[in-house]
Amino acid sequence: MSEITPPGKYILDQLNLDSSSLKSIELTRKRHYRAAINWLSSYQPQPDESKPQQVRYLLEAFYHLCEVKDLDRVAQLFSIQIFPYVKEELHNQLYIWGQYDELSGITLRLMELLDLSSETDKQVCNLKVMCLKNLAVVEFIRGNCNASIDYYTRQLQ
Repeated sequence: MSEITPPGKYILDQLNLDSSSLKSIELTRKRHYRAAINWLSSYQPQPDESKPQQVRYLLEAFYHLCEVKDLDRVAQLFSIQIFPYVKEELHNQLYIWGQYDELSGITLRLMELLDLSSETDKQVCNLKVMCLKNLAVVEFIRGNCNASIDYYTRQLQ
């Protein structure tokens, strides 16, 4: 068991995701849900793994849920707090660890889902702002000042 990540069972409970709820779902979607469940229930991070590797199961589940466009669960994983010692949300922790490619990857995938969403509630707007901030910071760190400014400008709109 990893000392920095929540157990998969806890995350599955938070996402309200279990195999028994997949019976009536179309086969392709069901495969992605099962893969996410398998990553969250079966993968056991080892304490001697690098910290980014210890959250691999969260990222894999994130990508599978993106494939089925499950915005609610994707947003929950994006912002899940890594515990018990680290109280940061997953996307912030990737930034702290310097995992800019991973941060950019999950942020862009979440932005795709948000752009497809017809919802305009406060949570969706807050997620868009958070994503644009993440992308602006990553581009600034990479030395792409114009791209960074573009993301910050979009964030203000």
